Amino acid sequence: MYNAQNELVNLQFIHSDGTKRFLKGGKKKGCFWWIGAKTDTVLIGEGFATCASLHENTGYLTVIAYDAGNLEEVAKIIRQRQPTATLVICVDNDESGIGQEKANKAALAANGFVALPPIVGDFNDWERLIKKGSNGR
Repeated sequence: MYNAQNELVNLQFIHSDGTKRFLKGGKKKGCFWWIGAKTDTVLIGEGFATCASLHENTGYLTVIAYDAGNLEEVAKIIRQRQPTATLVICVDNDESGIGQEKANKAALAANGFVALPPIVGDFNDWERLIKKGSNGR
C-alpha cells in the first residue's frame, strides 16, 4: 500500500481461505494500490479482487482503497493527481448500505460518480455469477 507521496507504507496479505491481514502498525488511511496505466477514466474500488475484475473487464486504471472507509480519502488523492479524469467509485452493494453511503461521500468529495453491481455483493461476485451463467452451471 502506498501513501499520497508514493511511499510504501503497508502490505496486505490475502490467505488462501480469503483471510486478509495488514502489517501490524502499518498505515491504511489514504493508502492505495493501482492496477493498470493512466486512463481518462479511473475506477476506485474497495478490495483487490473487485478491482482486478473491474480492470480486467474495462481496461481502466483501477485504484484499490482496501475498504469502504478509505474510499473518500483515496478519491481525493486521485482527484488531485488527475484533475480532469472521470472518477467512478465502484462500491460493494452491501445490504447494510454502508458501502453505498461511503461511496456517495467519496464521489461528492472528489466530483465523481458511483457504480454498484446489480446484485448484493461486489463486482467480483457479479463477474463470477455472469461467468457461471454463461457456462450453464
